[in-house]
Amino acid sequence: MKKHRTSYELRGVHFEIDQYHDAYNYIPQFLEIEGHDIETIYVCAELLGFSKKDCKPWDILQVAAYYSGQLQGQ
Repeated sequence: MKKHRTSYELRGVHFEIDQYHDAYNYIPQFLEIEGHDIETIYVCAELLGFSKKDCKPWDILQVAAYYSGQLQGQ
């Protein structure tokens, strides 16, 4: 999977903005937040204007399945 990644780190929390290319270019650019625990992730997401509902605990295969229509309603 070919992608362009922009990375940021603040107080031990990692923010990754990924844009996939070639066969996976149907996946829109998205933000991945990695933190010590889920509450930290939710706080960071909220500070950026996202809600808990916006957050998905998916790996890239699940993201690809969702945007290809193979993973519905999650």
